[in-house]
Amino acid sequence: SDSRQQQPAKHVVLFSPFVQSVTDSADFEKISNCHAAILQSVKLLHHPFNGSVALQCQYCNQGMSSTWTYKKMTEMLPVLVCNHILECQNAPAEVVESMQQHITNILNKSSEIIGELSFGKFLESFLPANGIVEGAIKGDKQLVVMPDDKFKKINGCEMSKRGRHACSSTALIGTRKGKRQDGSSVESSPSAKRPKQLQSVHDEIKIGDMDCQLHYDEGRSMYVGPLDGLPLLTSMLQKEVKYLPPSQKVLLAQLEIFELSPKIMKGASNGSLGLRCQNCVTEKNGCCFMKLTSVNNLARDVLLFGKEHVVRCVTRQKVTKQIHESLVAGEGELSKYCKLLANLYCLEQRHVGGKIYVKFGECPTIPAGYCRPCDIDFRSILRDAETNRMHADTVGEASKAPHKAPAQDELKAPQAPAVVPVAPPVDAM
Repeated sequence: SDSRQQQPAKHVVLFSPFVQSVTDSADFEKISNCHAAILQSVKLLHHPFNGSVALQCQYCNQGMSSTWTYKKMTEMLPVLVCNHILECQNAPAEVVESMQQHITNILNKSSEIIGELSFGKFLESFLPANGIVEGAIKGDKQLVVMPDDKFKKINGCEMSKRGRHACSSTALIGTRKGKRQDGSSVESSPSAKRPKQLQSVHDEIKIGDMDCQLHYDEGRSMYVGPLDGLPLLTSMLQKEVKYLPPSQKVLLAQLEIFELSPKIMKGASNGSLGLRCQNCVTEKNGCCFMKLTSVNNLARDVLLFGKEHVVRCVTRQKVTKQIHESLVAGEGELSKYCKLLANLYCLEQRHVGGKIYVKFGECPTIPAGYCRPCDIDFRSILRDAETNRMHADTVGEASKAPHKAPAQDELKAPQAPAVVPVAPPVDAM
């Protein structure tokens, strides 16, 4: 069938993806999540001579039908894309999962596929604004792309996706700033939202600008992330990390603690702390984060963030599977580890305006003449760790042994945990 027809090489990419975000069209946020995901999963191509339009899968480049009209695209594209993505070997796991739900809603004619603006109305607005109209090729009615000279005569064409692309002859992948061949630069507006398929509906998960800086190096540009984040996996607690399930180590490696501000989150208290995703931290206005709810709830916050965002953000299927496994493992060992982490980073909670905020407390005193890590006194943290571990090991061994009451002379008082020696200050040597 022509729905499985491989796209001829004579067509070239016009938009990839077809529509990505509100940067491409202000009406994008008015359509349903289903239709948003459809448009984000395909490329729009055109023939440079006759202007005919074609579509390809964003992930495997397989063609989807050879001729299109407004009506055909409105009625057939959602089903074609959903069916293809379910079989596409290159599609990210979270996209496949969302398409499974979308195809069910489409077939059941669910109200969830109806947005503030219908799919057909969106196409009838977006396509003409980008110089894509219905015409005739060899007597067949189909969508065609206007030549550039005709497109430029459209009132307001420079505000369309095609118009902004035309302003830059060289696109810089992964950035929002391009360079003309003559050396002058052109700035495009940053995306105000992450793709809808990656957004969480949970009210604690926010999206904000992490103030990344644009950096140029040898003709290429990139956004450089902030350096103020603290990792949740640290070598200072490497002996404790080994008690965590491997999947939870993977989850912790995706996150970091950072300092919030009213600029990032409206109403945030200065100095309050949050969790953010390291995978999307450099996405301008697109990094996902959440405010820490309390020191004692750090493990809960980590698992919530993993469930509501990280599984959607990470595209490698192996990592996504491990994130799901980390959620099943629960808070057991993770709570003990997070307690030690909070002690290490001196986390405290403060009440401001009737709300709880987690902030940095007073740092440990560094001995005079400090010159190496062993000079810092971590005994209180290690003592807590050892106590927790001795208790866990005792309970574990007891659960394996036959249940019998111990003799009176077998009962012994627990020994105090060993104290890790601390090197004296250099000036005392």
